[in-house]
Amino acid sequence: MKLRSFQLSDTDAVVEVYRDAIRRIGPTKYSPEEVAAWVRHPADVQEFGLRLTRGYTLVAEEDSHIYAFGQVEPHNCFSFLYTAGGAKTKCLGAVLYDVLEDYAYAGGVIDLYAEASRISLPFCLRRGFTVYEVIRQNHFGVELEWYRIKKTREASLSPRFAKSRSRILRVEDEIVNCAEKAS
Repeated sequence: MKLRSFQLSDTDAVVEVYRDAIRRIGPTKYSPEEVAAWVRHPADVQEFGLRLTRGYTLVAEEDSHIYAFGQVEPHNCFSFLYTAGGAKTKCLGAVLYDVLEDYAYAGGVIDLYAEASRISLPFCLRRGFTVYEVIRQNHFGVELEWYRIKKTREASLSPRFAKSRSRILRVEDEIVNCAEKAS
């Protein structure tokens, strides 16, 4: 499995990963109506692909199949981090997160921001984010609860949240011993 930059031709595969993740994990924290509304996004797949060309967007791919994707856009905000189901994706979210975070901090970012779902919030809190606002957004007529979260550079450098990776992963590196790299 390799990480590489998103290409516009990846759009359909990435939308499938996104929707698969929502269908698979969404029911653990959201009602059937909320999942049905959330999975309708993006309404315009072509526009979604164009959105992913902005910022820094990576996909995890093996044998021409995309298993995960993540994006930092703007440079200090996690916009997306989704994985498909199955054993191959067990730690891809953590690996993608680490690479995207490294990219953001290497670019001079002081604080990282995101809007987290009920599903992703525990993942983010374990990595040093804190909630600063609870928001409710209307998706296709259904209100969904999200959390605006923030992580300071100081939190990232804290021994509690320090990464225990044997090496920094770069785009095009092969992901091996993935579980050892996941936090």
